[in-house]
Amino acid sequence: MQASRIANVSAAVLVGGADAERSRRSSDAGSVDGLLARLFEQTLRIGEGADATRTSRRGVDPEGPLEAVDGLATAILTAIGERVIVVGEGDPRVSAEALLALVAWPEKPVVLVGPEPSGAPAAPVHPFGIFRRDALEGRARARREHPEPAQDLATFLAGLEIERVTLAGLGLAPHPIHPFAGPHSGPGRAG
Repeated sequence: MQASRIANVSAAVLVGGADAERSRRSSDAGSVDGLLARLFEQTLRIGEGADATRTSRRGVDPEGPLEAVDGLATAILTAIGERVIVVGEGDPRVSAEALLALVAWPEKPVVLVGPEPSGAPAAPVHPFGIFRRDALEGRARARREHPEPAQDLATFLAGLEIERVTLAGLGLAPHPIHPFAGPHSGPGRAG
């Protein structure tokens, strides 16, 4: 029996920047693609050097230098799901449990997973969250038509209802044992 995947939520991996460098140093660099493909019907790879993989297709980026906001805009415009989960390649906070917790979280226009309180690793370059596609489509089109090189995520999302959560707030351990692994894997744990 084959397990079904989530069809009303698309998933996108933003490739490039410091997150990609962190991913290249990881022995499980490609695991995020496989993880997303096991959970979601549509998976996308977006950013400089993002090629389609066996499990995901490439989103088409605008010309010129890209910022995290451009990747998010591309994900919103390329996705077919009602909501879009966006993760940075190599983000150590990504796990099946975290992704499923975001899908189950009460629906808001934007739910961002923020850095944990003191002692946690620095926040990744790319956002990690779930976005309601209809709430961001207009902004994403405007960003495509009139790219502003200095626009940051806060400016792009200004005026939207944003809920910020931590992994602990999602009911998960704040520091995964290993990137892309859940709390039930690793030394001394079943799984």
